[in-house]
Amino acid sequence: MHFDDAEQVINKRMGASSIHNEANVILVEVKSSKVQDEAITSMKNLLPGDYLVASSYACYRPAAKVMGINEDAAWLLTIIIGICTVILALKSQLSSVLERRRDIGILKAIGWTDGNVVSQILAESVLQAMIGGILGCLVAVAILLFVPIEMLSGIEAGVHIIISPWVLVLGFALAFLGGIIAGSFPAFIAARQRPADALRSI
Repeated sequence: MHFDDAEQVINKRMGASSIHNEANVILVEVKSSKVQDEAITSMKNLLPGDYLVASSYACYRPAAKVMGINEDAAWLLTIIIGICTVILALKSQLSSVLERRRDIGILKAIGWTDGNVVSQILAESVLQAMIGGILGCLVAVAILLFVPIEMLSGIEAGVHIIISPWVLVLGFALAFLGGIIAGSFPAFIAARQRPADALRSI
């Protein structure tokens, strides 16, 4: 309720001793326990004076600490999974290049430059990464939209999930970057090999 509306409701019951611009309790709700201290500081700046007593649930500090630990662990797990994914993709691309050494040797023998070879292998790696990034984003959005939130995180029903487009863009960009990293090393290996050595090795 707006403050002016609250004054009108109260003054109808107060009679002659009506109030104006007076309050003895202000309730503030924060979205996360991690911003509790910031909210308390903002209230003290908004209502300066010794008469303001800020009171809060005592459990918000350990809750904020636990949330911070969980977020740190989630980021660490995400980084580890990303590194393992790039390594696996690099190994897959390298195996593909080794299997096609003869084909690459023939292409270089008929006039392909090192740049052509690098561009071809990088294009394959990036294309695969882009397809994987798009499919990953679509699957993530589908899960968030169609799987009940309480099944995912234990959060009570009725909470609405907001899917940030920037998160999807970041996920796709990371997949794209992973494709470049995974394709670069095998591409340069393929470009450096001599056509004669490639044809003799098969």
